[in-house]
Amino acid sequence: MNIHISGISRSCLTAISAILTCTSMQLPAQTYIHDARLDERSHDLNGPFNYFLTPSDALGFMDAPKAFQLTGDGAMSSYFGELTLWAGTPLKRLNSRVRTLDDGCLPVINYGSLVDGIEYRVKAFAAPAALDPLANLLGFVRITATNTSGKPQRASVGARVYDHEGPWRHPFFDHTEPRWWTDRFIDPGAWQPWKLWEPTEVRNGGEVHRKDSKHLIFNYQPDKSGWKVLEAAANVEPFEFVIQLAPGQSASVDVTVPWSPVADAHAEQVKALAAAGFDDYLASSSAFWQKQLNAGAMFEVPEQKVMDMHKSSLMYDLMARDLQEDRKTVIQTVSDVQYNQFFSRDAAFIIHTYDMLGLTKIAEQCLEHVLLKDENGKLTGLRTTHPDAWGQALWTLAAHYRITGEKAFAERVYPVVPGHVAKLEAETAKDPWGLWPVAGPYDNERIDGHYTGHSFWVLRGLKDAAELATAVGKHDDAKRFQKIYDEYLAKFMVRLKAITGKTGGYIPPGLDDPLAGMDWENASGGVYPFGIIAAADPMVKHTVKTVRDYAYQEGIMTYEHNAYKVRQAKDAKPLDWSQPEHTVIHHYETFQVLQTLLALGMDREVITDFYSFLVHTGSTHTGFEYDIWAWRDRNFHNNYPPHGWCAARFNECLRNMLLREDMQQPVLHLASALAPTWLEAGRRVRVTKAPTDFGLLSYTIDATAEGAKVSLDAQWRKAPAALRFHIPWFVDLKSAKVDGHTVTAKDRVLELPADAKELDMQWTRNSAPDLSYRKGVEIYVDRYWKIQHGEAIPGFDSRWIFPE
Repeated sequence: MNIHISGISRSCLTAISAILTCTSMQLPAQTYIHDARLDERSHDLNGPFNYFLTPSDALGFMDAPKAFQLTGDGAMSSYFGELTLWAGTPLKRLNSRVRTLDDGCLPVINYGSLVDGIEYRVKAFAAPAALDPLANLLGFVRITATNTSGKPQRASVGARVYDHEGPWRHPFFDHTEPRWWTDRFIDPGAWQPWKLWEPTEVRNGGEVHRKDSKHLIFNYQPDKSGWKVLEAAANVEPFEFVIQLAPGQSASVDVTVPWSPVADAHAEQVKALAAAGFDDYLASSSAFWQKQLNAGAMFEVPEQKVMDMHKSSLMYDLMARDLQEDRKTVIQTVSDVQYNQFFSRDAAFIIHTYDMLGLTKIAEQCLEHVLLKDENGKLTGLRTTHPDAWGQALWTLAAHYRITGEKAFAERVYPVVPGHVAKLEAETAKDPWGLWPVAGPYDNERIDGHYTGHSFWVLRGLKDAAELATAVGKHDDAKRFQKIYDEYLAKFMVRLKAITGKTGGYIPPGLDDPLAGMDWENASGGVYPFGIIAAADPMVKHTVKTVRDYAYQEGIMTYEHNAYKVRQAKDAKPLDWSQPEHTVIHHYETFQVLQTLLALGMDREVITDFYSFLVHTGSTHTGFEYDIWAWRDRNFHNNYPPHGWCAARFNECLRNMLLREDMQQPVLHLASALAPTWLEAGRRVRVTKAPTDFGLLSYTIDATAEGAKVSLDAQWRKAPAALRFHIPWFVDLKSAKVDGHTVTAKDRVLELPADAKELDMQWTRNSAPDLSYRKGVEIYVDRYWKIQHGEAIPGFDSRWIFPE
C-alpha cells in the first residue's frame, strides 16, 4: 500500500528550515492521499496530523460577510445548499479528513483519496467576484485524477449541488442574517425549497441552472484532456465526468459554486461567475493573502508547525472580519461559519493581537465598531455584549493607545470614558458588596453570583480609564478613577481572601461558592492581562497548580467542573488518574494558565502546555472551543473550528513567549519560554519590528553548540527600565556579556539595559528534554489508540501528554 504525501515529502519539509512563514514563493502543496483500506490510526501516523476525526473547515475571504463550511464528509456548504464531490466507478463521495493548506497558511485547502486505483486530488478555495468582499463569494474546486498504475484506467468524478445532507452542518443565519448581501444575487421570490427530481438545465457549456427556481447553482469546466460529460437531467444525481487515463496521465475538472445562488435575471452576474477562472482567481487571491500575512512584525522560530499555526491563525481572524453594507463599518466576528457576530471579549483579544503583530490599521478599522456613535458620527459610548465587557471595552482602547503611543487616538476616544465609568458606579451601587452585581449563568463560568472575572475586568478597565485620562491631560479624572480603583480593589480583596481561605489559596470562578462554576478567567490568577495580582502572590501559584493538577486532560484545560470541586471529589478517595475523566476539554481556555505560567517563570510547563495545545489542532491549523470528550471521540460535534478567539490567543501567547510586557513593572521580558529544539546549534529565533508598549524591538538569537549570540535593535518611544532575558531551564549558564560587559543571572534571568546591542552567552545543556510538536503527536496517537483498543498503558496519567 502506498501512503504518501504528494508534492513535498516530510523529510523535505523539515529540511526547509529557512522558509518559516508564508512567503511570495509558492511552495508545492502537500496533499495526503487517503486510502480507505487503512484505519484511522494509520492516517494519524502517516499523514499531517489532524486531531479531529470529523473535521470542519472554513473557506472564505477577508471582509466577506460569510464563508463556506467544508464539512467533515467533504461538502462545501452555504446557507442555500452544498456542493458534494464524487469519484470512482460507480461514483462514491470524495473526501479525506487529512487536509492541508497551500504554503501552510493560505486558505486554499488540499486533500486527496485513492478510489478504485485512481488518485483524486482536490484543491478548493473561496474568493469574491473581482475580489470585492461584498460581491458574491465563489467557491472554486479543482478535482484532478491521476493514473499512477502501469495500464490505462477509467477515471470518473462527479459534482452535485443540492440541499444540506448529513450531520454537522452549521445553519449560518443563527447569529447574523445578511439578507442585504444575499439579496443582491438571489431572487427571494423565485427561489424555492429543494426537491428531488427537480429538473436542471445546462447552458453555455457548463452553467447548471435550477430550471423551476431559475437560478444558477454551479458552473463546471473540464480541461482539454477529453472528458465525457454525463449531464444530470434532474438533481437527484451528480453530473459525471468520465475519461480514460493513460499510465501516468492526469486530468482535471473545475467547479465553481456561488455562496448565494444567482438569479437568472442577473445576467451580468451569471456571466461573471461562468467566466471566473480557477487559475486566475487562485493566483490573485493567493497574492492578496500573501500580502496580508506578511505585513507588520515578524515572529520566527525554527519549527514548521508553529509557524504555520502562527500565520494560519492570523488568516482565520482576518477571514472573520465582516465589511458591512455601508462599505465603511468592519465588524470583527469570531468566525464566518459559527459565532458569526461581534463578541466584546473575543474581539478585544483579536484586535489586541493585530496590534501586537504590527497591523495597526487593521486594528483601528475593527476598533470603530467598539465605539458607539449617533447619526452624526459623534461618540456616545462603548459597545458591550456581556457583563464582563465593561472592562474589556476600555482595555481594547487603552491597549491600542499603549502599543501605538497615538495621543490623537486617546484624545478622540476619551470623551466616552467618564460616562462609561459612571455606568460602573451605577452598577456597583446596586450591589451590597459594592462590586459588579450578581450575574446569572450566561456564559463561560456559568455561575449565579459574583463572577471573579467580572471584578478582574472592572479593575483592568479602571486602570485603563486612569491611563487614558492621564494621556489627555485630564489629571483630576485620573485621580478620581484611581480612587474608584483603590476602593473597589479593597472591597474585592476582602471577598477574595475570604473565599480563597476556604480553598487553600485557589481562586475560584465566583466569590460566593467555591464549588460553583467552571474555571475561566479565575485560572489566570488575575495576572494576565489584568495586572491585578502580582505573580509572586501565593494565590497565583496555588490557582495555577490546582487547575493544572485537577482540571487538565490530554495536557490542556477541561470545561465542566472547576478545579477545586474536582479536587474535593478526588481527595475524598485514593487519587487515580490512570483512566480518562468523564469530561470535555476546552482548547483555548488553556491560555489563561499559559500566560500566567510565563509570568511565574515556569517555562518548561509553558512549553509542554504549548505543544499539548498544538497537538489538538487540525491539519489546516484550526483550533476549537470545547465539547470534545477527553481521550474519546475527537469530535467537536456542533462547535465548529476555526475559532477566532482561539487563533488570537495562540498568536498572543507565541508573541509573549518571545517578547512581553511586565504586568507590574515598566520592563520587557525576552525569550520567556523557548523550546529545546529551537536552540539547537545553527538554529535561529528572530523577532522583527515587534510593537511593544515602549516602541519597536527587533532581536535575533543565533544558537551555537556552546551557547547563543543575541543581537538587539530597539526604536523606543520611551525606553523601558530594563530588558530581562530568560535563560531556558534545560541549560546551565556559564558566562554572559552585554556589549562586552560581564553580567550575571538571578533566578535564570539576565537584566540588560534598554540600549543593549549584543548579548553573548556561554552555556552547557543540563538535560535533553524531548519536547516538540511531532513528539507530542507521537505520544498522543500511541496513547489514544491504545485506550480505544482497551490496551494497558503502564504509568498512564490522563492529565498529560508529556510526562510531568
